[in-house]
Amino acid sequence: MPSSSYMNGLSSVYRTFSVLLSDYDGNDIVAELMEELDRMADEDECQGRPVPVYIMTGAIGAIRTEMLFFYMLGGVPLIMVPAFAVTGSGIGDAGMTLDGSRFISAMYSRNNNLVYSVGYVDSPAQAFAAAVEYTRSNVPSPDSGLDRELVESYIASKGGALLPLGVIQKPGGTRFEVYAFDETESSMFRPDKDFMGGQPDEESGRVRGKTEVILYGGNPDIVCVGGFCSIDGAFFDVWVPNEKEYIDCATHMLEQGDIPRDTLYIDDDDLAQAFVMYDDKLRSDEAKADEEEEAETDVPDFDYEEFYAEQEG
Repeated sequence: MPSSSYMNGLSSVYRTFSVLLSDYDGNDIVAELMEELDRMADEDECQGRPVPVYIMTGAIGAIRTEMLFFYMLGGVPLIMVPAFAVTGSGIGDAGMTLDGSRFISAMYSRNNNLVYSVGYVDSPAQAFAAAVEYTRSNVPSPDSGLDRELVESYIASKGGALLPLGVIQKPGGTRFEVYAFDETESSMFRPDKDFMGGQPDEESGRVRGKTEVILYGGNPDIVCVGGFCSIDGAFFDVWVPNEKEYIDCATHMLEQGDIPRDTLYIDDDDLAQAFVMYDDKLRSDEAKADEEEEAETDVPDFDYEEFYAEQEG
């Protein structure tokens, strides 16, 4: 429900329109949204007004809609993301879930999901210091000997059980999570399965042994600066473009409580309606495709008796 001040017209911020995006045509909707945000940042009607953006993705059998707000406040482009989404195979089993941050995660992953090997240390306790020292004087470069997708899926599969030892971040620039992996894990991440990990073993001539330090990250387009609760209790993560001025200003806004809390609310009906609209479109197109296919495969009405009579005549 909207806050009372919003419903009574006492809020200084009003919505003017909504944005709908989908991957229906196979487009890169992450790139499309970033272009849309750039455009809205320059429009007068978007200044100081939260614009809801509804993202519709998937196919029949696995449809989801989620939302975010674009809020140009005090010259800072804020992207505020609640945890809610509507998912289901169709209208019949659609329901609200709390995993509504997938789209913003996809935006964050752009240019930010590469893996870099820093080298080896004697123990995991030395890994973070080694990574800090390395990045002070070197620019990490992707290691062709590492399978990025394997590292990424391995980290994801561990969930909260595998946390980075720390983060090395340059505001407005690169951001790296630091991980330490043992010999077995290092070998698993490499297409060359003869790899043994660690420093060279002079006796065998093979490499084996120590803890490998791996950086995961890159140069993200957006970064999360924190979060806040709206007046009706919904929690929003706050993201901004990865530029130092925006990061500093947005962080200050959160610390000072400058973001109006009574101007944002999750409209369940609008989120559900986006799901219904996308489901209807997918099913309508499927029905049309079936009709066209049936028409193409129908046997034409043909009078064989007349044909053969003409041939004999």
